[in-house]
Amino acid sequence: MKQNHNYNSLSMEIDIGVFDDLCVSQSQYKKRKISPSGMYSCSSGVVLFESEASLPTLRLSDYYMEPSLSELATREVMYPGYCSRVPDFTVGRNGYGCVKFVDKTDVRCLDLDQIIKFDRHELVVYGDESVKPVVGQGLNKAAEVTLMLQIRSSVNYRGDQLREMVRKLRLITEKQGAHFISFDPSNGEWKFLVHHFSRFGLSEDDEEDIAMDDVAPEVQNTVEMNGSNVSEIDEENAIVDPILLSHSLPAHLGLDPVKMNEMRMLMFPADEEEAENFNGMLSQQRLPYRKESSRSPLQHISRMTVHRISPPVTRKTPLALLEYNPGNFGSSSPGSILMTQQSRGLPSKMRKVEGFKLDLKQETPVTGSHSCNIVDAALFMGRSFRVGWGPNGVLVHTGAPVGSNDSQRVLSSVITLEKVAIDKVVRDENNKVREELTEFCFDSPLNLHKEINHETKEVGVGSFKLKLQTLVCDRVMLSEICRSYIRIVERQLEVPGLSSSSRIILMHQVMVWELLKVLFSVREISGQLKSVEADNEEDMMPDMRESAPDVDQEALPLIRRAEFSYWLQECVCHRVQHEVSSLNESSDLKHIFLYLTGRQLDAAVELAASRGDVRLACLLSQAGGSPVNRSDVARQLDLWRINGMDFNFIEDDRIRILELLAGNIRGALHDINVDWKRFLGLLMWYQLPPDTSLTIIFRTYQQLLDHGRAPYPVAVYIDEGPVEEAVNWNADERFDLAYYLMLLHASEGNKFGALKTMFSTLSSTPDALDYHMIWHQRAVLEAVGAFSSNDLHVLDLGYISQLLCLGQCHWAIYVVLHMPHRDDYPYLHTNLIREILFQYCEVWSAQELQRKFIGDLGIPSEWLHEALAVYFNYHGNMLKALEHFIECANWQKAHSIFIISVAHSLFLSAKHSEIWRLATSMEDHKSEIEDWDLGAGIYISFYLLRSSLQEDNNTMSELDTLENKNDGCRDFIGRLNESLAIWGGRLPVDASLHSFVGERISEPADQYYVGQGVVLFESEASLPTLRLSDYYMEPSLSELATREVMYPGYCSRVPDFTVGRNGYGCVKFVDKTDVRCLDLDQIIKFDRHELVVYGDESVKPVVGQGLNKAAEVTLMLQIRSSVNYRGDQLREMVRKLRLITEKQGAHFISFDPSNGEWKFLVHHFSRFGLSEDDEEDIAMDDVAPEVQNTVEMNGSNVSEIDEENAIVDPILLSHSLPAHLGLDPVKMNEMRMLMFPADEEEAENFNGMLSQQRLPYRKESSRSPLQHISRMTVHRISPPVTRKTPLALLEYNPGNFGSSSPGSILMTQQSRGLPSKMRKVEGFKLDLKQETPVTGSHSCNIVDAALFMGRSFRVGWGPNGVLVHTGAPVGSNDSQRVLSSVITLEKVAIDKVVRDENNKVREELTEFCFDSPLNLHKEINHETKEVGVGSFKLKLQTLVCDRVMLSEICRSYIRIVERQLEVPGLSSSSRIILMHQVMVWELLKVLFSVREISGQLKSVEADNEEDMMPDMRESAPDVDQEALPLIRRAEFSYWLQECVCHRVQHEVSSLNESSDLKHIFLYLTGRQLDAAVELAASRGDVRLACLLSQAGGSPVNRSDVARQLDLWRINGMDFNFIEDDRIRILELLAGNIRGALHDINVDWKRFLGLLMWYQLPPDTSLTIIFRTYQQLLDHGRAPYPVAVYIDEGPVEEAVNWNADERFDLAYYLMLLHASEGNKFGALKTMFSTLSSTPDALDYHMIWHQRAVLEAVGAFSSNDLHVLDLGYISQLLCLGQCHWAIYVVLHMPHRDDYPYLHTNLIREILFQYCEVWSAQELQRKFIGDLGIPSEWLHEALAVYFNYHGNMLKALEHFIECANWQKAHSIFIISVAHSLFLSAKHSEIWRLATSMEDHKSEIEDWDLGAGIYISFYLLRSSLQEDNNTMSELDTLENKNDGCRDFIGRLNESLAIWGGRLPVDARVAYSKMAEEICHLLVSDNGEGSTRDSQLSCFDTIFGAPITEDLRAYHLQDAVSLFTCYLSEAAS
Repeated sequence: MKQNHNYNSLSMEIDIGVFDDLCVSQSQYKKRKISPSGMYSCSSGVVLFESEASLPTLRLSDYYMEPSLSELATREVMYPGYCSRVPDFTVGRNGYGCVKFVDKTDVRCLDLDQIIKFDRHELVVYGDESVKPVVGQGLNKAAEVTLMLQIRSSVNYRGDQLREMVRKLRLITEKQGAHFISFDPSNGEWKFLVHHFSRFGLSEDDEEDIAMDDVAPEVQNTVEMNGSNVSEIDEENAIVDPILLSHSLPAHLGLDPVKMNEMRMLMFPADEEEAENFNGMLSQQRLPYRKESSRSPLQHISRMTVHRISPPVTRKTPLALLEYNPGNFGSSSPGSILMTQQSRGLPSKMRKVEGFKLDLKQETPVTGSHSCNIVDAALFMGRSFRVGWGPNGVLVHTGAPVGSNDSQRVLSSVITLEKVAIDKVVRDENNKVREELTEFCFDSPLNLHKEINHETKEVGVGSFKLKLQTLVCDRVMLSEICRSYIRIVERQLEVPGLSSSSRIILMHQVMVWELLKVLFSVREISGQLKSVEADNEEDMMPDMRESAPDVDQEALPLIRRAEFSYWLQECVCHRVQHEVSSLNESSDLKHIFLYLTGRQLDAAVELAASRGDVRLACLLSQAGGSPVNRSDVARQLDLWRINGMDFNFIEDDRIRILELLAGNIRGALHDINVDWKRFLGLLMWYQLPPDTSLTIIFRTYQQLLDHGRAPYPVAVYIDEGPVEEAVNWNADERFDLAYYLMLLHASEGNKFGALKTMFSTLSSTPDALDYHMIWHQRAVLEAVGAFSSNDLHVLDLGYISQLLCLGQCHWAIYVVLHMPHRDDYPYLHTNLIREILFQYCEVWSAQELQRKFIGDLGIPSEWLHEALAVYFNYHGNMLKALEHFIECANWQKAHSIFIISVAHSLFLSAKHSEIWRLATSMEDHKSEIEDWDLGAGIYISFYLLRSSLQEDNNTMSELDTLENKNDGCRDFIGRLNESLAIWGGRLPVDASLHSFVGERISEPADQYYVGQGVVLFESEASLPTLRLSDYYMEPSLSELATREVMYPGYCSRVPDFTVGRNGYGCVKFVDKTDVRCLDLDQIIKFDRHELVVYGDESVKPVVGQGLNKAAEVTLMLQIRSSVNYRGDQLREMVRKLRLITEKQGAHFISFDPSNGEWKFLVHHFSRFGLSEDDEEDIAMDDVAPEVQNTVEMNGSNVSEIDEENAIVDPILLSHSLPAHLGLDPVKMNEMRMLMFPADEEEAENFNGMLSQQRLPYRKESSRSPLQHISRMTVHRISPPVTRKTPLALLEYNPGNFGSSSPGSILMTQQSRGLPSKMRKVEGFKLDLKQETPVTGSHSCNIVDAALFMGRSFRVGWGPNGVLVHTGAPVGSNDSQRVLSSVITLEKVAIDKVVRDENNKVREELTEFCFDSPLNLHKEINHETKEVGVGSFKLKLQTLVCDRVMLSEICRSYIRIVERQLEVPGLSSSSRIILMHQVMVWELLKVLFSVREISGQLKSVEADNEEDMMPDMRESAPDVDQEALPLIRRAEFSYWLQECVCHRVQHEVSSLNESSDLKHIFLYLTGRQLDAAVELAASRGDVRLACLLSQAGGSPVNRSDVARQLDLWRINGMDFNFIEDDRIRILELLAGNIRGALHDINVDWKRFLGLLMWYQLPPDTSLTIIFRTYQQLLDHGRAPYPVAVYIDEGPVEEAVNWNADERFDLAYYLMLLHASEGNKFGALKTMFSTLSSTPDALDYHMIWHQRAVLEAVGAFSSNDLHVLDLGYISQLLCLGQCHWAIYVVLHMPHRDDYPYLHTNLIREILFQYCEVWSAQELQRKFIGDLGIPSEWLHEALAVYFNYHGNMLKALEHFIECANWQKAHSIFIISVAHSLFLSAKHSEIWRLATSMEDHKSEIEDWDLGAGIYISFYLLRSSLQEDNNTMSELDTLENKNDGCRDFIGRLNESLAIWGGRLPVDARVAYSKMAEEICHLLVSDNGEGSTRDSQLSCFDTIFGAPITEDLRAYHLQDAVSLFTCYLSEAAS
């Protein structure tokens, strides 16, 4: 909001909360700036800026204040303290009303957006009572309120009606404690006075009592269409965005859009830009009483009566194709944005999953406020994101919106979604889809096409055949065919309500068909062909009707010419009439000339004769006739000129007419512009001979056009206008179809090269996607042999796309069959047809007409069945899918579905005959089916075996004995088990129940093996249903099923039946209850503090029946945790609850304040619980129970929502905004469901979200009745750990496509306040009958959605780590397949490492994670290797250090990590990772470092007091070299003790003090021997203490203990008398760690320690120890060495991992050490980030560890580029470009990728130019790295070039020696600007700086050389003659000037098309100055010839006409003087 006002001399500009096209949160407004000038330039400015803090804030764009913000700021400066005493302060909202506060008001620092809320017919001030001041303070004071009432326009308020209205308003006003002032019925203005504030206005009852409109005022006004198509919204009212082809869903649903917007704003207050856009959209509306629309100028010609446009037929409109539910990402649904359907119920949807927004300092160039980076934004990110087609014509791209007139370049961070308006042709001027237009545009023409003769060609496709068709007709039939098409178009013209532009296009189609008939048709007469003439009264050539049948064949071209002449007259007639009508009556000659341009000779002659000009009338009567007449008129004009006749005495228009009659059309048209058709007519009628053939006429016009001497034959919509679309076109691009038809005729059978341009839609319509008529015209022309081409597939596919988007699948296939067959694409037709069948299955299968039509076209029925099979399979209707797979003979797929999805369901439903039918139908093809005998064969065998067992023994031959029966059953059960083994992993639980079949068969025959199963399955029908996952029942569903089987009828008498909802409460029905067939989801509803049973009174049974009976209700009250209910408080709480209970007719039982449990008894049901007033009376929490418990995160990064409360969907990485705002998410969802009932899939997702949540007091959830049978144990789910969640990266503004914002979906920013943004521009919603499969209620189409649309949309990286794809969200555990219509946007959280536990970026962490380690790395020694890259050299670097230095290097890295640990606010998981990094560096030092002593190397020991080995510090310098491995082993042992110490201490502290032996054992696992011995001794166990003191020592001691244990066992000692823990300790001391660890789990490091300390000999080397552990691990006898974040926890991310995938980095380091120099094959896994951190994108420390290890020679590899590139990506996303290049230079050089470093560095320089160029430190650092300065300058040149700063771009192109580019910019963009600014020295400097390289520059002499030549020539001409040697005479000067001007003209010819107007002006100025200097010096002694020759030079110069005329006058004067002198 920007306002400018002037007061005195003070000029101020206040910018409050600038809203760009970017979505900015409330805390991200640009700071206000006030620019004082004049006398306040200094001191007042200080006052002004200081006064800003006192200003109020008002950001909403449709709100205003008086005085305005700028006036307040001004007066605050002029009169300090003014804001504390503002008189009559007023705040209002446009269209709603205003409030004027009485007297003076203190407005300082008021947030008016939060305080004052206007809504429909109401005003709320201080809606939040907690912040309302006392009466008289703030804005809680007396005020005059004005509300705008939306009264019905149909009610005329006069007399009694007005008095009654005023009476009601007065009564309402006084009832609210206010004073009525007035009411104005003319504008609905209601004024009243209030004394203080709460809410004032009309309630819903008041509005019903008063005749109010149901729609807000903005909605009652339709919008004026400004060049875009807007979809239909409602039958009566519409709100339209005129630019973005959008609409309003609330209005379509009959809701108030303004009210909906405000409700959304209350729920989502941060999205104010959306509100601004919403109101901006409303401001575009216009009133409905439009004047008569303009009519087509062609109407007059066609003589068609056009009535005044009637109102369109009222009809229902489809829902939006792309509409967003109100809310942003993360609101009303768990992470999904639903694309509401075009029709039928379920929406297509678009999801997004969000990462983090980057902090201010981690910005990348594509996120900056001024960034327009042109380099692809996907560096190192994988496949880049450029453009893609989404479903049903949705275009996703990063460019400017289609049709945008915004000249500003679009940022690379803008992602645009646009809906292609593919159905404009079937919409009227009100943008309503008309069924008649659909019929006339598509059905009628295609039916006509189908009726014409066709040839059929069969093409084999495998075992099938396609019948390709070709239209067949000759030129004799063409006339009738054209007339048929014309009749269709004429019927279309009769449709009321067409726009004027549509009528122009339709009339043009009529004329094109007429032209086709004229140019290409012939007629057969007497066996011969002649050109077509008119054959009925309506034909175009009435004068030809009576032509004799024996016309001379030679006359046919003249007849065709006459027909074409008449066609041309018809085409231009309306233009002539229009221009004639615009002239006044006195201008007769102008009228006559206009009549002649249209060859209306009769009218011209009649007019001339009526004015008495008989001579002219005679001449006109012969116009265009004999060439003799033309030559006579021409000769007469020439005689007049020769004889010096003064033409001033003859009217100009008479001369013009005579020139035309003389055939001089160029002279006749001087200073007059005519359209191309009239120009062609003038050429044909008056200039060329009357017998000239059409071919010559057309070619003559074409030649004139090529030479620029004829008007362009532009398309009709450009030529005739007006059009609704703003057209950007070049004159040589969009030629008219009629022109191409003329050229085609003129080609006379030769190859015509402009076919593709000719059959472009733009040749006849401005709609580039409307192929509906051009396709037919092409088909007819090709059929009659006018041309032949098989290369017009774009036309075919465009028409197919249009038909498909309109739901005309059958016609689309018809068009496919008419595409020409090409041998190079033999399967084109097949692929297209199958793609249509699959993608649009729901459309054609639902319409029997389409299905039959497709069959009649000869499409194989198997293809249809296959498409239906895939469709039903995807939708989960497996039985239908199976039927269709059988029909299309896909036996293997049919069998798989039968076994996995169908058979078990039918079996459990006892539909055995259906199973038998399906199985036997496949049996004949079992040889083609894998595992038939263990699949469907099982069921066939079962029924055969069961039948045999049930038959009487006498009839059995094989199973006549029990043994035979047993053998048969054993064989069957064996196959059943084998089947389970093979299919088991794919079978659901229900399918596994066919093992129940085996159980029943295996029972004795006298048991109820059949009857029991039948009872079980039949009993399911009597069970109640409860599907909502957070509801439960007791007994559970499985228990009910079991008891129903055991005790038939149990469900009719269930005792104490209970239903509850987790976190809300439960209801237990007293005594026995009949629960059969009850739908509990519909009957019982728990909500916050309330229970409703039978909410629908119409279905409630009488008291005592069903569930309307006595019950005990328990509700969980969310009481405030801050209130401690004891004593009087508790009694008061109980008293209030008892009172509330009794008031509702129930009986109070109890209240438990510890858990908020409120119990009471009811006798029957309606609603019971707390009202809102009750909740306010009782101290209640404002947040629903789910909000108070966060959910467990399952594997994905979720963005922060709030600091205190969060609700998270564990699948979709989203959150619940209602919960964040303190609202009840369930209630919000129910409200949404009431408003948008069609969005059932959304509701499913919402409930799915709730199903993931678990609360501590959860009871058993409902289970499947089959769970009891399958013996599956369901454990309770423990409550999750509460933690904070991060904020979403990508949030959509609340609103749908086309609602409150004009077409923008904003991607909130990754960094620095201003967001990246994502725009969308919409087309139209398709009509109900034109539905496509992605819009249907059951559509989840799996076929790619980009059919015929170009490059399909699959996946791509957007700017700065935004992933755009159509798959499942990353980390999603949802196994459901993702629809092709789902577009997922995810932000990669690449900066988690620099965030604290509150998800805030910390600068210290950035320093310690990146700068400090890299600076340390830089300080270590390096080797440099120069690599040549063209003429440049790169200095690649390699880290160099030996193992002696390693110890100090590791300590340096450790110190950095320790400083990082000191940063406050780190999360616990971050601390775990950091401590692990410390231990890894310590391990590196232990395993790989050595020390030099006495010239030798030994293993490193501790060398200071802080080192890890204090017992080794005094080690002698002459240590035996053989002892070094043992020393390293001791160091490793100490490292291991340090690693596990904290685990041991934690476990010890969790035990009670009496368990001494457990303590001792735990101490031993961490080798804390001192503590173990001390504890044993302190407890008096001296023997054990002695043994412990020798633990892990001599092997003799171990063997002694082991032998003792063996002796005890041999001697049968009863171990029950010895404590288990003592035995465990002894086993450990004996070296039997497996026995010691029986039933105990320890982590892998302790296990490794036990192996090393107690089992292996003490002198075992580390290599053997590590290999021993690895062998145990391979055999599954050791714990997995999992990564530390999995092993130690807690971590904030829930990690999904496989045990053998994420091993710890320390383990890999041990294996690397054990490899002893051999090749180590696990390097890539070792240096995966997941080996040390759960953040897969955090490479900041693993890169350094790899670098150090490689430097000391621990390994060598050049195949770790993933690690390098990952680290580079991380640095770039944090803005550390210089370090990224530093890392690139450390990547190893590879001969197979010699330019890898070069490409990476240049890509970084280009992409991140804005970052590194803005920071001098980075720029200097990059230069110090040896990066060629030319590369930097080139990147800067491209950057400035893109931003339009051409002067800087030029400087940098010169610096990088790109002379050709520099020269082009100099000429095209820079030089002329400098020249016109008189900066000649700057031009000279730039031009001469390039002059030395002119040999490398194309056209130097005609470019920059021109300027150098100019300055040299000017200097020479200005110098004194005496100093000149070359230009000392006028002749020499003239020669020099002539040469310069010649070059100047040549330069203009070469550069002309690229030069702007200013450049031409500069050239003209140069020429002007040279000419002036030339003529200013006459040259003493020069001849007259020389002087006249100078003028010849001047006349050739590119100077202005006035200057040329001036010089011409001088030349004439000179010549006159010359003649005078000669005469004298």
